[in-house]
Amino acid sequence: MPKILVTIAPWLSEYFGSSGTVTFGNQIEESESILGLLLVLAEKNVAFGKDIFGPSGGMLQSHILVVLNGKLVTPADIDKIKLRGGDKITLTPAQTGG
Repeated sequence: MPKILVTIAPWLSEYFGSSGTVTFGNQIEESESILGLLLVLAEKNVAFGKDIFGPSGGMLQSHILVVLNGKLVTPADIDKIKLRGGDKITLTPAQTGG
């Protein structure tokens, strides 16, 4: 099974028992989508899943940004982009304000 690196920024990382950035390796199924990975993580950590998906359970909340290998991924593409071994995913809250 291919392995990817997942980084979760502070604020979201509180669901993983940390107040700072959390980074961990995660094995993925062959040709797993970003959405598929997020659903697996949400299954393992229900509170995290409720925050990133909200009550709908399958639609990524607008306050969550997904970065793949240093490039921002649009919400429309998270179910289309397939992950490969060595990919780096970062989940971070969107910044707002002025």
